[in-house]
Amino acid sequence: MTKIVPAAMCNIKLDASGKVQSYDWLRSVGVDTYGEAERLVAGGATSIQTVSYAGVDKDVKYTIEDDNKRAAFIATLNGKHSYKEEGKVVTVTYAKGSSYVENSNYIQAGDTIYVNLRSGSCTTGNASLGEKDVNWYFNTDALAAGAVGSTGSFQIRPNSDQEIVTYHEMCFIKAEVYMRKGDKPQALAAYKAGIKAHIDMMQKKLQEWQASGYANPDMWPMDDGQIVSYMSSAAVCQSGSELTMADIMLQKYLAMGCSIENFNDMRRFNFSAGNIGDYGVVYPGYGRTKLFAGQAEVTGSAPTDPTYWMRRWMLPGSLELNYNSENALAVNARAGDPDI
Repeated sequence: MTKIVPAAMCNIKLDASGKVQSYDWLRSVGVDTYGEAERLVAGGATSIQTVSYAGVDKDVKYTIEDDNKRAAFIATLNGKHSYKEEGKVVTVTYAKGSSYVENSNYIQAGDTIYVNLRSGSCTTGNASLGEKDVNWYFNTDALAAGAVGSTGSFQIRPNSDQEIVTYHEMCFIKAEVYMRKGDKPQALAAYKAGIKAHIDMMQKKLQEWQASGYANPDMWPMDDGQIVSYMSSAAVCQSGSELTMADIMLQKYLAMGCSIENFNDMRRFNFSAGNIGDYGVVYPGYGRTKLFAGQAEVTGSAPTDPTYWMRRWMLPGSLELNYNSENALAVNARAGDPDI
């Protein structure tokens, strides 16, 4: 998790010159989009804000009409930030070196728990902080102070490998084939080989990064003892008789990272409809969110309806449909429909 989910510096203390003297690492919290999604329901689908860095003391005023919500907001400050309450307005002072959201909406003030999935953008690092620094920084003030806004993620750094075809993907395909044949012992062996192959691939790269002198601990190797513990834990199915297709595809999803093949797999198993073969629900918990607003384009009314799920993008009207419509419609009579 620490190699894939990014972290940012928090609780920063600066020295007299304005440089980071001490800090804690904040590992990003996941964004709930399929469950209760309280944060998104409160603020809207696109409302999560990018975190800023206070180069100087920064006052932000929040007008909160509801007394209970205002009291709850003040409680979240938890002594970390000073504030002043004047009627329905709460003015919070974010001290120099703090991370905060540059927005007067109190619902968004807590978005500092979400760490941006970014990295430095070039393999030569940052000119002012050294060639072994591929972290992402909140802004120029944060860069000058050395305040890291994101440690990045294994798959998205500028010095990460581009994964085209991998051994671990082949292992998971093999596990699925054996599962379809009804050979669960062989499926279990291939499933566990896929998990271990992905960990081994990551570990080799992490060892290279550490040997090259990268100071970011998220770029250092995993603990071998923790790998052994994980492989024998309840997180990994240990019995062929208990192995499910959902087990295989979950671990494949984790291992495949940013690959579009994850989406292709989800389409093949009809997402969480549970009506493909006798495999049950292969992607449990996946569905339409409380913020779903695409009924005109995704018209189905039940998960077992093929038009309930997003399947593909409509052909661009200015290209294929305008200049090649005869052939496009010959391939699929519904190619021009908005709910394709």
